This record gives sequence, structure tokens and C-alpha cells, in this order.
Amino acid sequence: MTVQTLLTRLNLLGEELHQREEILVLWTQLRLDYLRDPAFNGQQFAAWAFRNVHSKTLELVTAATYAEEIDSLRSEIARRCTNVCARLKTTLGVFMFCFGTTITSSRPCLDALNSLQQSHPDVSISQLYSRFLQIPTDGPGRKGTQKDLARIRLAIQSFNPDIWNRQQPRRAESSSAMHGPAAEAGPEPQPDTAPEVLAAAPLEHETGVGLDDEVSNDEEEDDDNQGRAVSEQRCSPSMELHSPGSDIAFGHDNVDQGDISMDAAMGAYTDENQDSNDDDGEDPSMEEDEASLFEPASTPSNLHNNLSTILEESSSQFAAVDTPERARHSLPLMASPADDASPFNFQPDPEDFGTDHVFSPIRLLSDGVLTRRHRKRSFSTAGLQPKSGLHSDSAISTPPKKRLLSSPSPETERIMSTKETSKNPQRTALEPTMASLATLLPESWVNDLVIHTISRRLTSARVGVVDSLVFCANRSTRLRLRLGQVVFKDEVLIFLHEPGHWIFFRWLRASGVLEEYDSMRPASANPPGAEKVKAFLRWACDEDDMAIKLRQVKCPQQRNGSDCGIFALCFARRLLDGDEELDDIIDAEAERKYFAQCLFTSRNLSLKPSELRKIGLAVPCDRKLRARQVLYFIRRRRSYHELLRDGSAGSASTEHIGRAAAADSDSVQQAGLAAVISSLHEGHVTSLASALQTATMVAAAAAEGEHERDLRDKLQQFLNALGKDKDPLVKASSSSLHDQVLRGSLVALRENASIALSMWEARSHQPKVDAEALKRSLYDEYAMCCAFLVALEYAVCKFRRAGTQKRTETVAA
Repeated sequence: MTVQTLLTRLNLLGEELHQREEILVLWTQLRLDYLRDPAFNGQQFAAWAFRNVHSKTLELVTAATYAEEIDSLRSEIARRCTNVCARLKTTLGVFMFCFGTTITSSRPCLDALNSLQQSHPDVSISQLYSRFLQIPTDGPGRKGTQKDLARIRLAIQSFNPDIWNRQQPRRAESSSAMHGPAAEAGPEPQPDTAPEVLAAAPLEHETGVGLDDEVSNDEEEDDDNQGRAVSEQRCSPSMELHSPGSDIAFGHDNVDQGDISMDAAMGAYTDENQDSNDDDGEDPSMEEDEASLFEPASTPSNLHNNLSTILEESSSQFAAVDTPERARHSLPLMASPADDASPFNFQPDPEDFGTDHVFSPIRLLSDGVLTRRHRKRSFSTAGLQPKSGLHSDSAISTPPKKRLLSSPSPETERIMSTKETSKNPQRTALEPTMASLATLLPESWVNDLVIHTISRRLTSARVGVVDSLVFCANRSTRLRLRLGQVVFKDEVLIFLHEPGHWIFFRWLRASGVLEEYDSMRPASANPPGAEKVKAFLRWACDEDDMAIKLRQVKCPQQRNGSDCGIFALCFARRLLDGDEELDDIIDAEAERKYFAQCLFTSRNLSLKPSELRKIGLAVPCDRKLRARQVLYFIRRRRSYHELLRDGSAGSASTEHIGRAAAADSDSVQQAGLAAVISSLHEGHVTSLASALQTATMVAAAAAEGEHERDLRDKLQQFLNALGKDKDPLVKASSSSLHDQVLRGSLVALRENASIALSMWEARSHQPKVDAEALKRSLYDEYAMCCAFLVALEYAVCKFRRAGTQKRTETVAA
């Protein structure tokens, strides 16, 4: 059947769209015959089909062919494309069929098309496509995907030369500033690699003035920059969630509900400072100098770069939990958006799952001195409401800080000052932290990541932390400058890892004393580890002759060879909290369980072993043990009632019996509540592990789909390249063996590629992994994690409030 016959049959079915299967079969056959017909060599099938195939038929077949590509578009890109196609009076499938997936997924291209439609409303898709085809494919800067972007830009500028140039006013200014006198010396070279699991390099906005820079970075530019560019063009502020002003120009004032639901599920795992960093007006290059300090070997690329990280809290948050003032002014679990003091922070993140764009970094956020390359989502247990509304905008001024009507207490002032100084705590990636959980099992050695994660939560305005990873870094001038704000604090906690052993040091700057807390007391008075710490402090303080006095402090000793890391963390916590004596016996098994709970929540949401010991009863970890404990309590309560009922005891004895019964009841309730808190921690870890596994499946499905699309596009390009030359079999004059083999090979390649392409077309209609179902499952699992965090906040506050009330009544009695 010839191409013309197939085209005629296909156009006759244009008004009978109910015969969908027959239309798709004819379309596939038409495409294959067109590629095989030597009369159409050198012609593009898309241009020919756009001119000759019935419009209804073309809409149907393109919608089926590009269904996967359309579903994989991000919601904001899909909204832009839908609006552009509506004005061009076509469908998204036809638009993608004509211009390809690169142009369809490019924000600058869609913004330029929107501006073109506003200035030239009469432009049709036929006129635009005709101009697009007239632009030659070869030219300066036209390589790979840039080729189509350059052509669409020239096609748009053929209608209005000023449209695309107005898209980047800020980029031109920043570029001109780079060539000013102040930039002649050039910035200090930045390291190319950094440990991925520790902290992200700050966001550096791309700057460029030409098409080459724009088309190479159009998928990587920041949403905030894109929003500001569109907002300036429209001359109106925006209240959009993802990118200010990005959807106002397209007539979409409401945020897509699918985006809100997915991002809200990640709310408690969201970096609450990532948006404010772009609005502070700070120079990103200055932040880059501070962030990229370490230069060790880079870690392998993490599959879950777009997932979650832990927001580590300072010791001030833990200190504020158990105070009577906190008990009197307790907050509701679900605060309103106007309340800035609520316990959890839900803040939607502009990045969706399943995307493959470059992930934006976050700032280096604390006294920590280690860096990671990618920004990661993080969760905070400090509040359950956003710092601003869902429809926030950088142009809107933030509300003033709340002022107390009465003078705050010294405790409140200390807490508030500590929170201000430790505004940006360090974050640690979830995925390697989940793998490090096994090191907290009994008889296991604690690794560097656990020490790093937990020790960062001990930082405050007067306490700095330096862990073992600092000693592995290259000692450069920039590292010394960054360490200046750590080593010049009143106290510096140092965790040193000698081969096979952890040692804890405390540096008191005012007195020049270095205290050593070693759970395996050394035989010599001048151990090698102490000399390493002395040399490091002298280098960090830039004082080679600084006097340092070593003091070996007597401390509890470990009973095996694997608890040294646990003892080091316990020494640091006891010295800072002050509610435990340093000489108290350390229960390594209980401490391991406590630090495992802290690893994925915070110190505020975990019960210390000292708090559990104050209950007076063992906390059962099994249902049978809990039931047996309640049964024994019921028997004791029956005995108390019998003693009080018969009146055989005197008045004094009766009073003591009543107090004993009340204390016993409180202890049983506290033990049961502690068991519930332990179960909530286990459920939270289980849900988090399931969410990370589902996220891996989402990323794998997205990568597989991208690979298939890339392979199909390259196969199409291969067929187009073969179709440009004449059939080698026509050259009958050449009869050499090499020419015959060459002609036969080309024919076989063309036929096999055509068959493979038809198989891809047929495979695209088969059911595949439902990415949306995986995303919904991922949303549910992260929502469950948030629910566990809320329940933990309530249960721990109730436990500590009851303990405070019990101690108050005991003192009063």
C-alpha cells in the first residue's frame, strides 16, 4: 500500500474518532512507509504530516504517541504548555509532535511564546511552525538540544525581535557586573568536590548574556530567578507558590492541588530556610566561599538527592522543654498559619518527585565546617505550620517579630539568644544515616556519621563542635577562617577518632585548658591523641606558641571494646545538660537506644536514660511484659485498698500508704507512656525506611522512562539520517564486494531500525509502572512519618510535664 493510499484512508477516518485502534495502526504503517519511500528522502515526516494529515486524526495520534511524555511534564510546565496551546488553538500532543520535547519542557521558550501571543495574537501554529522549519539547523552554538532552542528563538524573534531579549534583564546586569573593576582579580577557585552527605554548597545563580548560556541552563535555573524575570515583565508582584510570577502571566492564579498534596507530605522534611536564602539579598558568591571548605575525595552520587535530610536542633530547644514556663504556656498541636511558635513546620518544596533537573543547593547552615554538594529536603521538629502562607512572595515584607508584654525571664532570654545565634542548624542526609543506624546496635562500633549527626545538635552560642571528619580535611586558609567562629567560642567539644577508639576532648578557651575524657584511660600522661588536638587548636587559632594545658579527667570506663563512641557522646551530653553527674554509671545498651531515637527525630523528642530511671519501674518493650506489669499493679492496688479500707493502720501510716499508692500509679502510667513513645519511634523509623524505598522506585521509574525516550529519539534521528541519502541499491554501476556489503548493511540497518521504531510505538501503548501510584504511596508514607512526629511531640511533652508535676508535689510534701 502506497503512502498516498494510507494517507487517504487515514484522512477519511478523521471524523470517525471512535475507530481509534484502526487509526493508530494506519498511522504507524504510514510513518514506516514514508521512511521507506525514496520519493520522500530528505524530508521530515513531522512537517509533511502536519500539512497533509487531517487535524482531528493528528490530534488523536499525537495524544496517544506522546502520552508518556505529557504525563512526565512537571505540573507548572504542563500549565504553561496548556495555556500556550490554547492560544495557538492546538493540542499539547500536536505541539510536542512539531517542536519536540526539548522546547516543550523549556520555561524560557514557553515564556517567550506567551509574550509572542500577547504581542501578536493572530500568530497561528502553522505560521510559527513554518518559520521554525525555515531556520537552518546549522549555526553557531547549535549543538544537541541547543539546536532546537536556537531555532525556536529565531522563529519567535522573526515576529518580534525584542521578545526573548526581555527575558533576562537581571542576567545581563549581573554579567556586566562581573566584568567591572571589582571583578578583575577574580574569585578564589572553588573546590570541585565535597562530601555529599554533610552540607550543601550555597545556591549560585547562573549568569549569562547570550543564547548559548541561556539554552544550556534553561532547565537548571532557579525557580525564584525565573519568577522574578516574568514578574518584572508583567510589572506586578506575584503570590504563586513555586516561582513568584511564573503562573500569573499564564492566567493560572491557583496552585495545582497535586503539587500541594505531594509537597505537603514532605512538609516536616522540608528545608525551612531554603526560600529565605534567596530573598535575603546576600551575595551567593560569598556563601560559596564559606560553604566549599573541605576538599576530600568526593563520595559516590546519591540516588536520593531529592529526598530528605535531618534538621538538627540546638541544645536550647532541649533546654526549653522541661521548664515550668513551657508547661504553663504550652502550644496546641495544630497551630494556625499566623502562629509562629507552633511545634512543626509544614512548608511545600517546589521540587516534585520523578524530575531529573539539577537540584538546587542550600546554604551552609551552622557552625559545622563540612560541606555536601546537593540541596536536600530536611525535616524540622520545631513547628507544624509554614513560616509564611502557601501563597508567599519575596516582595511582601515579613511580619515584625513578636514582643513580650512583660520582661522575659533570664531563662527565656538565654533560650531566645541561643536560637538567634543558631538560626541555621546543620543537616545530615537521610539515606546514609539510615544505613548508619546499624552501627548503634549492641557490640557495634559507632561510625563518623552518627557522631557527626548527634554532636551537631550540641552546638549553641557558646559551644562549638569539631568532630573527627575535620581532621581528615585539607588544612587550608579558608578552612581556618571558617573554623574561627567555632574554636573561639567559650567551649569547644572535640571528637577524635584514633585507630579503633573514640576520645572526647573539651577545650576551654578562657583558661587555655584542654580536658580529656577517655573511656579507656591511657597509660601515659601525654597521649598521642592529645598532641594531635593541641596541634590542631594551635593551627585553627593561628597561634603556634599558644599555651595549652592538658587535664585528664576521671570518667566512667567502658567494659568492652565497642562502646567508646557511645561513652564520648554521653560525656559531651552530661557536661552540657547538667542534669546528670559525670561519674554516674553509663548503661551502654540504653544509651544506644536513645541515640538511635535521636538520629531520626531530635533530642527533644527522645527520652534520656536518666529520665527513664526516674520512673522507678522498668519500661517493658514487649506486650506480654506490659500486660504482666499492669497485672502486678492491679494486685498491688487491691492490697492498698484493703489496707486503707479496714482502718487497721494509724493515720500516719494511712497517709504513707496513700502516697505510696499514688506514686505506684504514677510510675506505672509513666512506664506505659514511655513504652508508647518507644513504639512511636519504631513506627517512625519503619515508615521512613519504607518511604525511602518507595522513593528509590520512583527515581528508578523516572530514569527508565527517560532512557526509553532518549533511545527512541536517537533511533528516530538515525532513521532520519539514513533517509537523507538515496537508496544505495540504485547505484548498480558499482559491483565491488565492499560496495555490495555496504549497500546490504545499510538496507538491513534501515529495515531493522524501522521495525524497532514500530515496536517502540506498540510498546508505548502497553501498561507500565504507574508512577503516579508510586508518588501517592510515597506521599502517604511521608504523611505517616509526619503523624508519628506529631504524636511523639505530644507524648514526650506529656511525659515530661507529668514528671515535673510529680517532682513539684514531692518537694511540696
